[in-house]
Amino acid sequence: MKAHKRRLCRITAALLVILTLFSASCRNPPGPTDPDITGAADSSGSTSGEAENTTTPEDEEKKPPMNIENYGIIDYQAGEGLLYNGIRLPEDWPPKDVDPMTDEVVTVPYLLSAEEGGYRPEVIDITVGRQLFVDNFLIASTDLNTVYHTAEKYEGNPILSPATTDELRGDWGVGLSAGGVWYDMQDQKYKMWYDIAFNWGLGYAESDDGIHWTRVNCTVDGNNVLFDNVLKNGTCSVFIDYEADPSEKYKLFMQSFNNHEDSLNDGVDRWVPANSKDENNYAHTLYTSADGIHWTQVGGYSDGVCGDATTAFYNAFTHKWVNSLRTYADTYYQGQVRTGRVRYYAEHDSFLGLLKWTVEQAVFWLKCDSADPVDPASGVAPQMYNFNAIAYESIMFGAWQIWRGPENNIVVESGNPKITEIIASYSRDGFYFDRPDRTPFISASRTDGTWDKGYVFCSPGALIVHDDEIYIYYSAFSGYKGNEKCGHGNQQIGLAVIRRDGFASMEGKGELLTRALTVNNDKKYLFVNIDAPEGSFRAEILDADGNVVEGFSMADCVAVGGDDTRKMITWKNGRDLSFLNGTEFRIRFSMEEEGKFYAFWLSNSENGESGGAVGAGYVSQ
Repeated sequence: MKAHKRRLCRITAALLVILTLFSASCRNPPGPTDPDITGAADSSGSTSGEAENTTTPEDEEKKPPMNIENYGIIDYQAGEGLLYNGIRLPEDWPPKDVDPMTDEVVTVPYLLSAEEGGYRPEVIDITVGRQLFVDNFLIASTDLNTVYHTAEKYEGNPILSPATTDELRGDWGVGLSAGGVWYDMQDQKYKMWYDIAFNWGLGYAESDDGIHWTRVNCTVDGNNVLFDNVLKNGTCSVFIDYEADPSEKYKLFMQSFNNHEDSLNDGVDRWVPANSKDENNYAHTLYTSADGIHWTQVGGYSDGVCGDATTAFYNAFTHKWVNSLRTYADTYYQGQVRTGRVRYYAEHDSFLGLLKWTVEQAVFWLKCDSADPVDPASGVAPQMYNFNAIAYESIMFGAWQIWRGPENNIVVESGNPKITEIIASYSRDGFYFDRPDRTPFISASRTDGTWDKGYVFCSPGALIVHDDEIYIYYSAFSGYKGNEKCGHGNQQIGLAVIRRDGFASMEGKGELLTRALTVNNDKKYLFVNIDAPEGSFRAEILDADGNVVEGFSMADCVAVGGDDTRKMITWKNGRDLSFLNGTEFRIRFSMEEEGKFYAFWLSNSENGESGGAVGAGYVSQ
């Protein structure tokens, strides 16, 4: 990750220049306790300073930015009744056979062949997106080793701390237990909707670089609070929907404590998830907006109720809106039946469908299993606390928030925050999220004096593609209010970074042979994401019978190398791979020296666009 560290150094240097210029500027603050709220920005935004115009040799070699067509919207099916990757889902969908009374790791059926009882396609369609090695879905054989990677916390964290009168109320601070962080590709600006005072309100801020944030004045009172506890008082999920009518471009799913089932008094007998043991259940509401600031409620209250920390997400591959419903239920773990936090799943064709789930539609979905250890510090069984997901390239990335204890009464007594951490998970069908590595993707520091001691949340927006890196936003609690210990004290927001496609890599010296593949949409250039010695990486194309295609052997391949997230593979004959469209083929990759191989894909452009999903936005530096 040397190149990654060099990029962080350049970012840090540029930020020092920005901060210097910002300090020298003559902005008049609106008030002594609200130093950084500006007027509402127009589509051109506002900046807090400009970095010096400096270039480096690495900048001069920089590839042109990718042309993300249609904002990364996915409009492709591999065939009638097939998903984008060739998976054919069972007729009974979503699955109803996830068993809460076992702690065995759930078998992911799209990783198994039909003979093994699964539904991995015999021929995998790679038309959509970069193909990542987060599992063995693509791999027929290899002598390389799979290595999983965690996000690197930005050294300048936290990037947003409580500063305004509203944010300083109580002990809680600001966080991403609600809201979301997106890069608006139309307005070309980072936008953050964030939790104020832990469920009390929803604030709004914007940024030009994803690191320095400006609170935007959204109200006649001169603050940046979009919702206070009259409407919010709970969690929410914010989305940017480029496919919607412009008047409903921004969407918000709200789970409010104000909507307790006993307080609605509207005569509606509401659903609860089957076998729920939650004693407090709340209805959700939906909002839409043209600008992300002024919101209108749509659709009334939900037909079902469930626990707090309930969220929603959008599957850009299947075009389904998904309820991620939290409740308490009996589950089996390490020889005992325990009542704890779990999640149920319901999917819909429309945003308004998120209000319409029934007990039959909401199926048991996520829980902790035997691969999740008891935390030695708390000694309690882990639980599934929260879950958000977003489409990235050719997979769904899931931010699995695992709870390791203790319960709230001990948090208050001890003054230490509960420990939650983020585990990375991945899905190719939108339901089964595989967790091949249980190492925290974003960890709690567990250390006094650090801003992120515990209670880590990940933004519902989750991933923003920032050129050859991915920005991931999260929040955590320090466990202090001033100099006093306070378990739920001083939540702040931070940034974590990982290499583009860098969730997993195939490492070592050797070969990797893919399973049978196909491609469409005039894809004709092969690209890879590698970190390998120069001249050590090659590829060859095999036909459906396993024979090397003439002119596209290893010997014919122009060997490449370097640390490059977008490297094109060519052959000496100068021909492209357009002949592969609509056919069955395989690719054999070879690393002749120790290296790292992160992803491959076929593009219809020599610039390397993949046609995949771009998470919560794509930014080119």
